[in-house]
Amino acid sequence: LFIVLEIAALIGIAASGNFVFVTANGNNRVTAVDVSNPSAPVIASSLSDATNLLNARGIVISGKYAYVGATESNRVTIIDISNPFKKHLFKCFFILRNHNIYL
Repeated sequence: LFIVLEIAALIGIAASGNFVFVTANGNNRVTAVDVSNPSAPVIASSLSDATNLLNARGIVISGKYAYVGATESNRVTIIDISNPFKKHLFKCFFILRNHNIYL
C-alpha cells in the first residue's frame, strides 16, 4: 500500500516520531507531515522564510531541532520542531558553499 501526498519537487526528507519533515526545490520552506495514520498523511504545518530557507535542500533531525541547508542563502538554519504544529526558527548560520547537511 502506497499513499501519495503531493509535495512538488521534494528534495530533503527526515523523520521524527509521527512526523516527516520535508524540503522542496524552490519553495523556501520546511513542511511537517503528520504520518500517525500512514493511510492518511496530513500536512501539519509549514515554515516559510525567503531569507534563511532560500532553496532549502538537505534536512536532518537531532532531538527537538531540524537542521536545514539552504543553497541560495548559504545558510544552515536550525528550527525548533518540539511542536511540529508550530515550528519556529531557532538560529541561522552563514556557511559559504553550503549544499547538503549530515549528522
